[in-house]
Amino acid sequence: MIEPSGSSRQNQVSFSTRFVCYFALVVLTCFVASLEPACADSSPALTVRVYNYARTPQGILVSAEREANRLLNNSGSRIIWLDCLQIAFSPSDKMLCDSGWSADLPSVRILSAGASRQFQDLDYGFAAIPVLVTISYDRILVRAARDDSPAEASTLLGCVIAHELGHLLLGRDSHAPAGIMQPIWGREQVRQANMGSLQFTPQQSDLLHKKIGLLATRQEVIVAKISPITSTKASTGL
Repeated sequence: MIEPSGSSRQNQVSFSTRFVCYFALVVLTCFVASLEPACADSSPALTVRVYNYARTPQGILVSAEREANRLLNNSGSRIIWLDCLQIAFSPSDKMLCDSGWSADLPSVRILSAGASRQFQDLDYGFAAIPVLVTISYDRILVRAARDDSPAEASTLLGCVIAHELGHLLLGRDSHAPAGIMQPIWGREQVRQANMGSLQFTPQQSDLLHKKIGLLATRQEVIVAKISPITSTKASTGL
């Protein structure tokens, strides 16, 4: 039998060591990846009711909600958008939508030009703290058309939703000299919004995380109370 030379033996040991380390790294990577969904799901999830009276196209609205969620995700929180004008949804969702205006169930209503005309001071949107956000979709469209950028509409709508939800969650006097909570949005702010650089500050993100966590807990109580009622109605055919 021919034994490997000393250098060959060392190469075999080195190869074995590298193989074991590589295998361990792969196993660890897969294990961490398997935990990521659980970690993501553990973040507070706040249900926000949406009333799309302006009949904003579904594609634009979904993109806007995704953008608003991206901005709020920086606080370690998630938003679940509940379309309260859809035709078919679960009994529990219907009861949530029919529960009336409440600070525990923040809502966003999107208005068309005719409906928003009554709000003379309305630019893109405003917040009735701590209950309701009102958005003028047509004014957002006008801004996108003025900039000759139709794709701007969904991004700007998402940023406006995030800004006004920021007022609901952060409370009064929540405007800031920088970031997404600036009170006046000129060309520069709109440009930053389209680039995705109009963000909540770290301090605002911390406050949002705490407030969303608190509201999410309250919503769990509300849903727990609703569930037996909807189950009874379903079983009796009411």
